[in-house]
Amino acid sequence: MSLKKLIQDLPLDKKEHIIVGVVYSALIPLLGLFFGNIGGLLGFLIGTGLNLWKEIWNDKISKRGNAEVLDFIATELPLIITFIALWMG
Repeated sequence: MSLKKLIQDLPLDKKEHIIVGVVYSALIPLLGLFFGNIGGLLGFLIGTGLNLWKEIWNDKISKRGNAEVLDFIATELPLIITFIALWMG
């Protein structure tokens, strides 16, 4: 399966979660720039916390949406990739 086909076959909901994850992941280098490695970690933890809040509180407890593990993963992947790239660089 090609990457193009994989992206085209993703449901719109998952694409939206990936975009939100990319926005959250901007916190990692931004805080890392000002506070070094601890800032990068803090940015990762803030992004992960927002992701957890959305899935657990907003979707599951408040019943405003449908809490899904795949939604969490789709939002978390850009955070993980950015954190690893910053940590290895």
